[in-house]
Amino acid sequence: MGYSQVSIIDGDSTRMEQVSDGHGKWWFVLKLDLIPDGDYVILYNRDTTKPRFKCSVKNHDFIGGYEAYFLNGQLEARRHYNKYGKIEGKWQSWYENGQLYTDATYADDKANGDYSIWYENGGQRQICKYAHGKLDSTCILWNESGGLQSISHYRNTIKIDDYEFCDNSVLRIVKYLNDSLCSITEFYYNPTKRRKRLTATMDGCQVRLGQKIKEIRYYKGKQPTGEWFSFDENGRLNRTEQHQ
Repeated sequence: MGYSQVSIIDGDSTRMEQVSDGHGKWWFVLKLDLIPDGDYVILYNRDTTKPRFKCSVKNHDFIGGYEAYFLNGQLEARRHYNKYGKIEGKWQSWYENGQLYTDATYADDKANGDYSIWYENGGQRQICKYAHGKLDSTCILWNESGGLQSISHYRNTIKIDDYEFCDNSVLRIVKYLNDSLCSITEFYYNPTKRRKRLTATMDGCQVRLGQKIKEIRYYKGKQPTGEWFSFDENGRLNRTEQHQ
């Protein structure tokens, strides 16, 4: 990309604002309604030649390649905009230490395909799949130590279930019906099952890990309903509770 202009702005410029990416990270972005058309290298401040943004603007939209940088020169984000100002293709972002933070594919400004996130230490944090901006598959989350945290299933953005883990042992299964809470099944915690990373065996919407059920509860929306069951550690039913 060739740049016809160099614009210098300070870090607290009124032409920038902070936005959240929805995953706990905040970004500085340009207020496009205040940026005239042109190709830009925008510097951090008047005392440095280090770029903060490289971009092209047309009719208050980004066009073509876009790059953002940390003050140390490390690339912070890279993506591409089509002629209509919509994100197309790969969108990647990094931590200041150079570790990849996100890797996603976009079509017409919407996530479309695998969406991966990493921790700053290099460990995998999340893998999800989108179809035209909608979660429509399995979403897997890990904690910062590498242990499995949850497996969730979505259909057309509607959550079907959650499988929650601790020390790679399943602790709870939450089911949903028509986007409302349907049931919760809790399992006994088994601290002896410690593995760095678990690949759960998926059988439809079940995880077969051989753990013992502790309690089953049913809901209609958020309201308790039906008969609840509790089991001892030997798998024997020891209590029932009826809800209207």
